[in-house]
Amino acid sequence: MTVNLYVGNLPYTVSESDLTTLFAGFGRVDGVRIIHDSVSGRPKGYAFVAMATKADADKAAHRLNGKDFRGRKLKVSEARRKKDQSAPSARRQPLRQARPQVRFPSDWSTWRKQRP
Repeated sequence: MTVNLYVGNLPYTVSESDLTTLFAGFGRVDGVRIIHDSVSGRPKGYAFVAMATKADADKAAHRLNGKDFRGRKLKVSEARRKKDQSAPSARRQPLRQARPQVRFPSDWSTWRKQRP
């Protein structure tokens, strides 16, 4: 069973091979995904690492959490599932109703003549 780990506070220069090498010391790494900003394409500073077994993932999370990696202290924990975005949150403000769009006549000269 594959277990995903969240790895935060990463240096922006880290690569997938660097993370694979770092986590391979604790067990088989099935995959690494560094999250990038969709607009700029730059890394956001966190990644997800898929480990082969729960025991390997727990060992890696326990030993690497708080460890200094290239001048930054890593935050490693088991990844949580994404919340369902279809249900509105109770804290979220309701959307404002859009005002009705004002329609102006295409010919201003007739509009002025029709005004009382």
